[in-house]
Amino acid sequence: VNEADLAARLKQRRLDLRYYSPAVHLGAFAMPPYLQDLIA
Repeated sequence: VNEADLAARLKQRRLDLRYYSPAVHLGAFAMPPYLQDLIA
C-alpha cells in the first residue's frame, strides 16, 4: 500500500488522527541502514 492510498483511506473514513499519518505508517516498516549493515 502506498502513501496516497493510505491518505485516501483516512480521508474516506473521516479520521482525524494526531499521531498517525501515512508517512508514519510507511516509516514504521523501514529498516535503518545500520541494521541493514549488521544483517548483511
